[in-house]
Amino acid sequence: MGPNDRDYFMLRARQERKAVICSTGEVRRRHEEFACAYEMRVVYIDRGLIGTDSEPPPLEGPEPVPHFILA
Repeated sequence: MGPNDRDYFMLRARQERKAVICSTGEVRRRHEEFACAYEMRVVYIDRGLIGTDSEPPPLEGPEPVPHFILA
């Protein structure tokens, strides 16, 4: 993830906070949940808890072998 992703999440959090003001009931609660999730993502990015690489780190050890269990 890069700095542009942080800006995206900040923008979406602001949009969701505005939607909270305009909505009621269950919809309002969902907008609040989305806003909190976007804000939490920004905090994670700021603290460096989310890596900047788009690929996951390589697995250590041998490749896992898929197993099929038949009845």
